Amino acid sequence: MASNGNGGLLHLAGELFKMMTGVDLVHVPYRGAQPALTDVISGQVQVMFVASTVEHIKTGKVRALAVTAS
Repeated sequence: MASNGNGGLLHLAGELFKMMTGVDLVHVPYRGAQPALTDVISGQVQVMFVASTVEHIKTGKVRALAVTAS
C-alpha cells in the first residue's frame, strides 16, 4: 500500500481500511504522492489510497475500486 508518507491522510486512510476489513497490506511510504502514484502505475506497488487521480482513471492507467465523492 503506497502512501505519500508516514502519518499522512492517505496513510491513515489505508490503515483504517486495513482495520475495518481485515485485509493484510504492507505500508510503503514515499516522499510525496507523485512518486507513489508513479510506482502504482508502473506496477511496483499494487494499491494506493489517493485524493485525486481522475486523469489517470480516465486514461485507464489506474483502476478506481471505490470513490467517496460524486
